[in-house]
Amino acid sequence: MSFLSRSSCLLLLQMVFLISCLAATDDLEARFLGNQKKIKTLQADFQQTILFRGMRSPVVSLGRFYYQAPDKIRINYTSPAGDYFLLSGDLFETRRNRKPPVVQDSKHPSAGALTALRKVLLGTPPGGEFQKTVDRSGEEFTVTLEPLVRKPSLPRKIVNRVDAKSLELLGMEISLPQGGTMEFEFQNIVINQRIAPDVFSAAD
Repeated sequence: MSFLSRSSCLLLLQMVFLISCLAATDDLEARFLGNQKKIKTLQADFQQTILFRGMRSPVVSLGRFYYQAPDKIRINYTSPAGDYFLLSGDLFETRRNRKPPVVQDSKHPSAGALTALRKVLLGTPPGGEFQKTVDRSGEEFTVTLEPLVRKPSLPRKIVNRVDAKSLELLGMEISLPQGGTMEFEFQNIVINQRIAPDVFSAAD
């Protein structure tokens, strides 16, 4: 997968984490934002499946997401192995295709998705105008967002499954602006347990 596609995945992953904030009721939004402020660390495994127009078969990537309040995020891709994104304070570091890491300032445009995600994880509500619907089935909410005004940078639609009690994101399907779909499934979500400091260490 190209670096551009990976960057697009990060932007859409950011959108996914915003879903609960943009729920159709003020109560659900308030619950989510209040819950986020209690989270000091978060870890989760994910499977990312992408099917673009013209592709004969989907591309599947595996990885693990790490967050430590107030300013550290790391996304490790385990398949393909070695690729990662790291945001730590003012530092933004990426590695892909076994090439040497690239270090940039967190204000660089390519870091925008992670810096916005960092704000949401701290309990800061996002902006944006969306058509929002929320349905509940058993112990899950299904949250659907569609932008009121279509833009090339926004998905056409995002459908998410959110745990009704914990408000943890369980999975989603994203309809991409250029056509095609992206799906994420999250497992082994761990909140407020210690993360080894070297997870957020930059390369030497």
